[in-house]
Amino acid sequence: MRTDPVGTIAEGDRVVAEGTAGATTVTGAACDNRRIGVRTVRDGRVASVVAYAGTHHVAETLFSGREGGGGQPEGVTGGP
Repeated sequence: MRTDPVGTIAEGDRVVAEGTAGATTVTGAACDNRRIGVRTVRDGRVASVVAYAGTHHVAETLFSGREGGGGQPEGVTGGP
């Protein structure tokens, strides 16, 4: 898996970082995605992280060959 930063924005104790992530699945399909991470920093350490990614793209890439029609796996909702 590779990750590449795109940009960051900081305000107060919060940092928003945008990046891309890419990997090749076991079937050889490319899974490239944009990601956003919101980090809260306290006393020079990361106190919390909330990460967002394009779940629809990931689900289509990883689960499109599933029996029953593919699409998103159980428990995954939403998307772009």
